[in-house]
Amino acid sequence: MTDINPTELDKTGKVVLDQIYSKDSPLDFYNIISQMDYAVPQQAKSVFIALIEHLQSLGGGDTLKLIDLGSSYGVNAALLKYNLSLDEVFHHYKTAKAEGLSRAELLALDHKLLEACQVRNIEMVGVDISDPALSYAEEAGLIDERVVGNFECDPMTPQQQERLSGADLIISTGCIGYVGAATVSEILDAVLPKQPWMAHFVLRTFRFDDVAEMAAARGYQTKKGQIPIRQRRFASSEEYESALSRLETLGIDPTGLEGDGWYYADLYLSRPFDACGNDSGADIPAATGADLPPLLQAQFESE
Repeated sequence: MTDINPTELDKTGKVVLDQIYSKDSPLDFYNIISQMDYAVPQQAKSVFIALIEHLQSLGGGDTLKLIDLGSSYGVNAALLKYNLSLDEVFHHYKTAKAEGLSRAELLALDHKLLEACQVRNIEMVGVDISDPALSYAEEAGLIDERVVGNFECDPMTPQQQERLSGADLIISTGCIGYVGAATVSEILDAVLPKQPWMAHFVLRTFRFDDVAEMAAARGYQTKKGQIPIRQRRFASSEEYESALSRLETLGIDPTGLEGDGWYYADLYLSRPFDACGNDSGADIPAATGADLPPLLQAQFESE
């Protein structure tokens, strides 16, 4: 893989990929992650769509507002709003890279692709630390609004809060571990007085405890799913060994999952207590997920 050193690991034990998130075009980003068999957006798509449809059935309105935390170049938006598959997205950008398109030519190609798609009636707001990635996603038409910043350290501006206001659902597919309770808390503050549902797919090498505890203090119930999904292959033996070491520390068995060479992620679904049919602070029998659509119920069946 060009442009990255697969043996160079960051403080989380994962390969350093910062350089592919900071370019004004997504071509290198998709080139690298496709070589790693990046899969989590496609694996998570059916869960997110089931949640979108469920929230719409509960009276969320025809248009649902989603916040995609760690959205980078808008891959979740491509799959959820425009109903593309991850393979279609990979093929689109692989072809563009082979043709050596300029940024302007690539944006024109993106617009042509999206105009031919059946669009789901959702509003997508991307939140990320990378301004180049979010700027591209917005110019391409993948996301409707962008909020750029490091909210682990910095508070949101009133303008950023306004862009997030009224959101119905917060999703993420791999950024928890790099961001945590501070960032999610900033987002929840921005959305008040509304309490959006949250669905985070979190790598099993990371804990979700700080986010779940913060959310509980705000009147949320969090339930961990029972069906891990693939995120991507390990980039090197060093990354593989690092992940297994972290799992051992956490007391998690990697057999049949990370042990076979892939990162895996668990679903954490957080809902306001009143959405679970309980008073705030009560013991929550709805944690079984029996009130959710069948696809989501399967995630919360007892092992």
